[in-house]
Amino acid sequence: MWNTTYSDPGGNLPDWAINLAIDVGPRETIKRMREILKDPLYQNAKLAHIRE
Repeated sequence: MWNTTYSDPGGNLPDWAINLAIDVGPRETIKRMREILKDPLYQNAKLAHIRE
């Protein structure tokens, strides 16, 4: 399943630049987050607001 998002922030930005940011930005953020969370610091982290 593919999700597609389009945005029109107004102004002088070309559609291709906006759509590139919408597509690439979140994907790269998630990829980097996965790498960061592999750090031992986060492996056994306990957060008070999350119940398991």
